[in-house]
This record gives sequence, C-alpha cells and structure tokens, in this order.
Amino acid sequence: MGHGDQLNTKDIGKERCRLVGEWEGLVESVRRLPLFKYFLRPIPFHQLRQASSGGQVIIINSSVFGVDALVFGTVGPIERVPLPDIDFPTLTELTGNILPERATYGSATQRRNHTKHFLIPALRTIWSNILADIIEKIHIPLVDPVVLPQHRIWWYLTGPLTFVPIHAAGPGSKTIDVSQLVVSSYVTTLRSLFDAHQRCQRASKKFEKLLSVGQSQTPGQSSLPHTTEEVKRVVHMFCSSGWLEENVVCLRGSEATVDRVSSALDLCSWIHFACHGFQDAFHGMKCAFVLHDGLLEVEKIASKRLSNGQFAFLSTCQAASGLKHLPGESMHLAAGLQFVGFPSIVATMWNICDDDALMVAEETYGYLFRNGIQALDPSKAAMALNRAILCLREDPSVTVDRWAPFVHFGI
Repeated sequence: MGHGDQLNTKDIGKERCRLVGEWEGLVESVRRLPLFKYFLRPIPFHQLRQASSGGQVIIINSSVFGVDALVFGTVGPIERVPLPDIDFPTLTELTGNILPERATYGSATQRRNHTKHFLIPALRTIWSNILADIIEKIHIPLVDPVVLPQHRIWWYLTGPLTFVPIHAAGPGSKTIDVSQLVVSSYVTTLRSLFDAHQRCQRASKKFEKLLSVGQSQTPGQSSLPHTTEEVKRVVHMFCSSGWLEENVVCLRGSEATVDRVSSALDLCSWIHFACHGFQDAFHGMKCAFVLHDGLLEVEKIASKRLSNGQFAFLSTCQAASGLKHLPGESMHLAAGLQFVGFPSIVATMWNICDDDALMVAEETYGYLFRNGIQALDPSKAAMALNRAILCLREDPSVTVDRWAPFVHFGI
C-alpha cells in the first residue's frame, strides 16, 4: 500500500465519522419534533402499556419451551400465569386443523362434522387448560353471567393459537364462554395497538366520509344476495343519524372496481366492505378483496398512509385468517388496513353466512349509533360487536362455527 493509499484511507475514515455525526444530529432533531420522540428506537414498555386503557392485555406465549400467559394493564406489575396442563406439541396438534381442515365452500354436513370433530374439542381443551386459569386470575367469576360483559380484554396470541377464536372458548355448556364473560379484541403487536390509539387521537372529524362497497354478484364467484340489503341498511343508519349524504361513497356491483375502491380508501374514514374476500395461505401480501374487475390486494393497500382512518367493517370471508406456515405473522386484510391507518376493525376468521353478516352489521352499527352521530366512537366497536354476536346467538340454530369467526382488532 502506497503513501497515497494510506491518506485516502484516512480521508475515507474521517468522512464516515463526519457523516455518522451528521446522521445522529438529524435523528436527534427529528426526535425533538412533536410525536417523534421515539423515532427509530423502540417505544418503552411504560408507554406501550397505556394502549390497554379501559382493560387488560393478555399475552399467551406458546413455544417448545412451555406455555404461559402474561397479564397487565396500564399500571401495576405484569402477572404471569403458568399453564402446565398443556404443551406446545399438543397445542399444535389441537389447533392445526381448525382452519386447514375447514372446507372453504363445504356442505352443511361437512361444516357440522368439522365443528364437531375439530373446532369444539379445541375450544373446550383451550378453555380447560388455558383460559379458565387466566379468567380466574383476572377475578372474573366462572358462573353464568346475569349482565352483559363489560370487562375489556386484548388477546395477544402467539404460535398455533393465532388460528383459534379464543373468544368462543368454553367448557361446553351453552351458559358460559369467553364472549359471555368479557369483551374481546385481538392485537397483532403491542406497537400496533399503541399506534392505533395515537392515530385515533390525531384523526380529524372534519373530514369524515363513509365508503360502502357491496358486491352481490361478482364475476366468477358465488352470489351474496344479502349484501345489497346490508349496504343499504348501513348507509341508511349513517344518514338517518345525521351523516351528510354528500359524505357517503357507495360503490356497488360494476361500480366497485379495483381502481375506484382503492382511490376511495384515500378519502374515507369509515369503510364497510360487503363482498368476497380471499386469503392466500402462503403469500400474505396477495390476500385481497374480490371486486367487480379483479383483486384489491393487501400489497396495494399497504402502500397507502391514511391519516383520518377511524373504523373498518370487513363483512367478507377470511379477512383475518393468517398464514398457515407463519402463524406468528399477521398477514391478512384486517392487519393490512390497520397498518395503513384504521385503528378499529371488525373482520372474520373464516367464511361466514350471508344472512349472519347482515344481522351482525346492523346490530353493531345500531350500538355505535345509539347515542347519535356526535357520540360515534370507533373504540366502542368491540363492545358493539360483542352485543351483536350475543343477539345472533339468541337463535338456537346458530352454532359456534357461525358466530365465532367475527372478531375485532385494535382499540
């Protein structure tokens, strides 16, 4: 190495040090801006836990090292709940068939057999070996409730449990299960819940618009006759509560194209989709809404950043199914919409009945609008969905596989 090369190396080193210093100075400048205190660094836990205001977060850890739960709220210690009566291999076998063995468009007999042989046994075992201990830990009596549930829980599930509708677990009797004891929501990460709260607080109510998408007849897909009435009733509830008609974007049938719906997402703070949904079991960015002229994929949705998102009701099949080979990764339509700016989302874990979706939507919005448009609050959506499901279950013919797929994500 010559003398010139040595000088060049020294100059390069000095330039790198200068650039590093400049970079660190710029980052610190950003962190001094409002809302950017934790730019490019993890948010401290004492901040993250504030997202559980009004309830508790329950993380259920499932791995080859064991199964346990962590329970915490906005203050106080984190409480650990040991769960020695179940292990990871048993849990994997028990839950592995809930979604994979469920026929997407199976007959009524196939659905009954799946529910009997896979879904119900899994829900009973999970109740007995996991949830009963947790519910007791948070001091909720394991008895037939005489009032509607008020206690809010955010379930943070890991591993094979991500395929399980925890809110539907129970001992097998028709008088008690999780949905009758607590109001359940699901979180993908604590950071996502924290960010959802921040977005909701920053969202401006001056630019609220509703997007409603209805597809009763989609080329190449089975018909969804009740979606027309569903969208009609949703729009009517908004307008009759004082929402201006000029702030309603209604795309139905051939109007609901990929480009038009995608463009409308940029403008609307409340959205309701009543159409087919598609979950790609192996390529999460390919899951999509099935529209008149094609697929509106998560990949396209995820490129957006929406500052005024409030609430999304995904009355579509498989909107929160997830990936078979990566159960810990939340790659589905609900997660995609939460990522781009919707802090509160109702979605589905598997295929739903057309008429069930109509009733659940109507009851959910009925609760949200119970005090008028001025009191409309997306953070009440989990409570609204819980009430709607309990109403649906008043019909004795509605089995657990029909009400369990409806889930809530976010605040």
